[in-house]
Order: sequence, then C-alpha cells, then structure tokens
Amino acid sequence: MTNILTIDVGSSSMRGCLFDPSGSILLSASRQYSMQSDDFVQVEMEADIFASSLHAILTGISRGAAERGYSVDAVALTSQRSSILPLDAKGNPLHPIIMWHDKRSAPICDELSTYHKDIYGICGMRPTPVFSAPKMAWLRRNRPEIYKAAHKLVGIHDYLLFLLTGKMVTDTSLASRTNLFNIQKLAWSDDLLRIFGLDKEKLCEALPVGGICGTASTTFAAECGLKNGIPVISAGGDQQCAALGLGVLEHGAVGINSGSGSYVIASSDRPCLDPQMRVLCNVSAVPGKWIVEGSVLSSGLVYKWFKDEFCPNLEAFADVNECCSFSPPGARGLIMIPSLSGKGAPYWDPQARGSFHNISLGTTHADFARSVLEGIVASLADCLEVVREVAGLDKFSSVTCAGGLTANELYNHIQCDTYQTPLRALSSAESTTRGAWISASVTLGLHAGYAEALALSISREQTRLYEPDPAAGVVYGRVREARRYIYETLSMRRVQALLSGEEPK
Repeated sequence: MTNILTIDVGSSSMRGCLFDPSGSILLSASRQYSMQSDDFVQVEMEADIFASSLHAILTGISRGAAERGYSVDAVALTSQRSSILPLDAKGNPLHPIIMWHDKRSAPICDELSTYHKDIYGICGMRPTPVFSAPKMAWLRRNRPEIYKAAHKLVGIHDYLLFLLTGKMVTDTSLASRTNLFNIQKLAWSDDLLRIFGLDKEKLCEALPVGGICGTASTTFAAECGLKNGIPVISAGGDQQCAALGLGVLEHGAVGINSGSGSYVIASSDRPCLDPQMRVLCNVSAVPGKWIVEGSVLSSGLVYKWFKDEFCPNLEAFADVNECCSFSPPGARGLIMIPSLSGKGAPYWDPQARGSFHNISLGTTHADFARSVLEGIVASLADCLEVVREVAGLDKFSSVTCAGGLTANELYNHIQCDTYQTPLRALSSAESTTRGAWISASVTLGLHAGYAEALALSISREQTRLYEPDPAAGVVYGRVREARRYIYETLSMRRVQALLSGEEPK
C-alpha cells in the first residue's frame, strides 16, 4: 500500500494531504501565512516562512500517520509559480522572496515592449511583472550585489525541492512560467536570456514534469519523521495540477479554479499561441500536453478585502454570501471593476485598479457585495471567451469549477448564468492536491494513466450541477458590455499620473 503525501504551496497557506492508493485523504494539515506589503507594489516574504511551514506540515502528518498505523511512502509537491529567491551555493537565501504579486519590474516590461511578440512566440507569455524573468532583471539592475552573489535564482517550488532533496532543480511546467523557457523545445531559451540580460547558469535544471526529482535527504527526513530515501515528485505548478484535478485532460476540456486568484484553463495537444497575446500557453502537468490559461489576478483576495473593509461586523464569509442574495442579478446597475492588483488576461495591465461605478441613492450594501462577485465572474467570462477562441473550440459543452469561492452557491449561479453554459462545481477545494496525487500515483505506477487515477479519486466527490437561466444571462451580458466600456475608456495610467502630480501621458 503506497500512501502519497502531497504539499500544495499557495499564496496564503500551505496544505498537506496524505492520500491512500484510491485517492482518499487519510490526513491533512495546513499552515496559514500572509504577504506583507504597504502598497502591493513591493511584495516580499521571508523564505523561512515556507521552510518552517513545510517542516511543520511534514512533521505533523508523519506523526499522525505513525499514530494511526499509516505509512508515508512518497512526497509530491505543487506550488504557486513565478516568485523568485536568490540562493547561494549552499542553498542559503540571500534576499527575501520577491512574490509573483510584486510589480516593481513593470518599467522593465515596458522597456521591452518591442520584444513582446518575440518573447511570446518562444515562451507563450508576454512579459509582465507577474512572471519570473522581469523580476530577475529587476534584481540584477537594482540589487546587483545580490544578483552577482546568487548561485541560483529559484522559485518557491524549487526552494522546497532543495530543502527536501538537496538538489536545485525545477520542472518543465514551473520553468514555462518564467518568460525564459521555450515551450516547443522544452528547454531554456538562449534568446530570451539575452533579451532579459540574464545568465543561464543561475537557472535550475528543468526536469520533466511529474518526474521523481530525488529522494528525501537523510537529515531532512530524520527531522520530519519521514522514512529515509522516500521519492520526491515534482508534480507541477499549482494551476497545472488544479487543471489535472478538475479533469482537464483532453483537448478542449476546460476548468476554472477560484482561489486567491482565479484561472480559466483548457487542455491542448499542442502549443496554442494567441496572435494578440491575450492568454498564456504553458506546459501542462500531463506530459506531452499544454494548457491555455487566462487569469484573474485577484478574486478571492478581492472578496476577502471587501469582507474585511466593508463588513467588519460579519465574522464569516457565509454572512457576506447571504448579504449578496438580497440584491438581484445585475446588482441594480452597480458595476465593480475588480482589478485591485492589476489586470490579467486578456488586457494584461499592471497599472489597472478597481472601482465601483453607477452608484445611486438607491444602491444598497447588498448591491455592493453582489457586484464584487459579478465583477470577478465577468473577468472570468472574458478569459473564457479568449481561451475558447485560442484553443480553437466552437464552444464548451460544460465547465468544471473548484476552489474556495465555489463554496458560495450564489457565486456558482452567477458563473453559470454569465457563461450560459452548464456548470459542474466540485464540493471540495482539493483540486490542486488531487492533481498532485494523480501525477505522483501515475509516476509511481499505482495507476495505468491519468484518466484512471482521476476517475477513481473523483468518484466519491460530491458535485453540484447548475443549468443557466437565460433571463439572468441577458442581464449579465448587458452589464458585461457596460463594464468593458468603462474599463477600456478609463485610463488608470492617466488617473494615477494625475493623482501623483505627474504629467499625464
């Protein structure tokens, strides 16, 4: 009996789940943490936060497993993507982690505007402050002593693999989120390294996604109570694993994962590039496949912001959800632009900011709450349309969704009615950890293929099915057109220039 411990590293928490060979969760543990930033331009975290969280989760689950007579036979890791950390040759951090939310590299991305199409054509992503290479270039320009001293520039995923195995490696799915990886050749691109002015020797070796990248080191295994020499599998980036856990396996399948950010992901048998560079193409968690991805940079974070700042007397999200239900579809004309930390697909504007529009004396607190959910879903609908187009699909027969926000019934109804497509919502928020387990179980030979492992693990999952309401769809269609007009007409760069006293461009 082979039990696999999966570690899912998110932006606000790290979660570990011990799976049995049938895909059932035997034990779980988590650690919460938070990003510290005054302006969400500079966003950093100390590497020790992730190291201590990993140690605590592995120790807690290994002890719990021993008490119950369970074995821990392998570790599979999936993680958030595109943050960077400089390490010396011994693996010591030289600087705090520059998180994927950090926007200090925005000017560098602007400077490279003439190269955007060339970059996109190689790696499937236009340069934005979200991704790794602009951050690395910022570090070289602004912290040259740190850049020079760095033996490797790693992601959070790579750092945890190093702590587990002593090896500085990554996998092809994580590498494809750096702006430096050729997604056709599955290799680091010398051309992209030249454009960004970076040194190849500072990058980790990119191993095939889903492969065994090493075994738990003797010291680390002993500290955490793990068996010496158990295999460590790099299951892939968190959204690639979430897509796998949602059943996005075959060409044209689509899933939506709604957490701190939200992602629309379709599977493809080949790299799919968008001439307008509106969506991304990355290496899938399934070897030999790719994903087409559209992202809403802040969704759950926006809803949490609204709860904390506007509903201080409501302790639980369920209370905010109930408040939303007192407002009708369309929120009585109130329109929210949810780009509080910039705009992802299809506009890719790091300068974008959020706003409420069309407020009247008749606007209620419930309207504000509902408009936040409708704004998030409208942004996802924009992504869904472009992903469908780029993937070469006429339409989606249905959409499968998961993540924290899908615990909200109203949110799911808004999704279904906005997309005008049947919606299947998974009851648990474990699509990412399930995807990591599926990857590892196939690698270790527990199951013959990804579809078999998926079917087994998802068979006991409770699902909720939603059918679209055409009348509500008409309302949301009109509001989306108004929202698009507002966003495309209002220049946030000009607004911010005026507020700062600069000359508007």
